[in-house]
Amino acid sequence: MRAPGHRLSAQEKLSKLPVAQTPPLRKPAWIRVPLSHRPRARALRGMLRAHGLHTVCESASCPNLPEC
Repeated sequence: MRAPGHRLSAQEKLSKLPVAQTPPLRKPAWIRVPLSHRPRARALRGMLRAHGLHTVCESASCPNLPEC
């Protein structure tokens, strides 16, 4: 039994959760979509990088980025 006022460490808290003991599942290979390499998309991406900018879609790792 623990002494009153004793706090559990993060590891002790996680060890009580059944979910924490299972390894995370990886996404299947077919779900990953390569980014578009079309010249116009590449040129636009280059302009954004030149100005230190990025798009919301890139920040969110949107899977539909090649279709935009």
